[in-house]
Amino acid sequence: MSPKKKPIYQVTSTKCNAIEILLGYTERSKTSWTLIIDLRDKFYHEIHVDIINIKVQIAGRFRPEKDLNSEWVYVKQERTIPIGYKLTARIIEQFRITVYAVRENPCSKNIGDSESASESDPDERVCDAKKACLY
Repeated sequence: MSPKKKPIYQVTSTKCNAIEILLGYTERSKTSWTLIIDLRDKFYHEIHVDIINIKVQIAGRFRPEKDLNSEWVYVKQERTIPIGYKLTARIIEQFRITVYAVRENPCSKNIGDSESASESDPDERVCDAKKACLY
């Protein structure tokens, strides 16, 4: 199953017209969850990403055009890291902010540590919760 991507938009009004500006997207698979804020086409950006428990708060401002007289677009959004995923990294680059979480293993056993499992059936070494994720 391929990862599911959801776009993140910021709605702003410019002279009585509401427009949506693509900020980035979230991508979720069985093993990881990623939030990416893409700032390549945002000018004079001051975007901050704060993580509090499982909440990812995106706040700040940017100009949609290079013109210094263009209006600021203010951003204030919140995303939640899905249940079962644990934050592993927040990477801030020049034009990209990435928040990365991986799915926690519900098994307390380590796959290679089981002495009692027969070598002929490797599935016996995997706990039931892990088997559900594999199939």
